Amino acid sequence: MPDDVLARISWIIWFMWKSRNGKVFEGKDSTPLEILQSATSEADSWSLAHVVPEKREVEDITPLPVTQDSPSMRPFCRFDASWKDDDARYGGGFVMEKEDGITMFGSFTSNRVLSPLHAEFNTLLWAMKSSLLLGHDSMTFESDCL
Repeated sequence: MPDDVLARISWIIWFMWKSRNGKVFEGKDSTPLEILQSATSEADSWSLAHVVPEKREVEDITPLPVTQDSPSMRPFCRFDASWKDDDARYGGGFVMEKEDGITMFGSFTSNRVLSPLHAEFNTLLWAMKSSLLLGHDSMTFESDCL
């Protein structure tokens, strides 16, 4: 089996256990697809969070001039989440404008989270992961979240 599949097995088992506890203690039902999607999403986020960038040798220690970022600077990614107290799911989306002016859109839905802040944070993580998958090493993220 490939290493990435083997690495996800423990996540899948953990989420199956969490789903079992949700059923027993809270009466929540989860489909196998929801469990698998949650486990793989969490495994991907975990592995992405542990990527350590290569250290580069710094020859010149001259401080860079401080510039004020303006909203029109590219590339940038605006993201937002939608969360309701009584819904079993939440959604998120982004609008990304690349250096060449091309605009890209993305959206997703996932299992319920505890609060609107959790939904915003998970949407930010998803937008960051999407940005990296699209080959962007540098991106400005903007949200309306207070």
